[in-house]
Amino acid sequence: MANYSDGLSDLDLDAYTEFFLAQNKAACFLSVKPQQSFHYVLADEKGLVESVDPIGLGPFYVNGGFFIFKQSVFDFLKAGEDLVEEPFRRLIQAGELITYRNSGFWACMDTLRDKRMLDELHSRGNPPWAVWNRARDSAPAVQAQAGRNGRGNGAIAFDRSNLVGRRRAPELTAGR
Repeated sequence: MANYSDGLSDLDLDAYTEFFLAQNKAACFLSVKPQQSFHYVLADEKGLVESVDPIGLGPFYVNGGFFIFKQSVFDFLKAGEDLVEEPFRRLIQAGELITYRNSGFWACMDTLRDKRMLDELHSRGNPPWAVWNRARDSAPAVQAQAGRNGRGNGAIAFDRSNLVGRRRAPELTAGR
């Protein structure tokens, strides 16, 4: 498992992991509805506008920056490449890339405005990404390590300290 470290979500890691394992593909990423204040425009070839709507209401999803990989993902990666550009294209061509759509809370912190909004949500108490507050008495979180529960599923575990502050592809470490 890996992430870009600038996103917050109420993602159910158990459901996300089970979805990934059931699909038996090399890679999976979270897709979410865009939260920006942009509007998307539909127009004909002459420029006549058919509609202008908030992007979050459109049929669009964006990469939410949460990933699960199997060891075989390394067959699609080359040194110096951004994960979402060339390797994802190769994974798509091979039929080895899936996405998990999260309809719950997701936000990233790319701007000062984003930070202020997230700080405000936090200051109100029980922010939507603090799933641990709602799950204190439930079962422990999914362990992101190879062979969990003796399945030997070939998943890769990641050291989160290597991911902090990166916007490029996470550095992957096999065999952990």
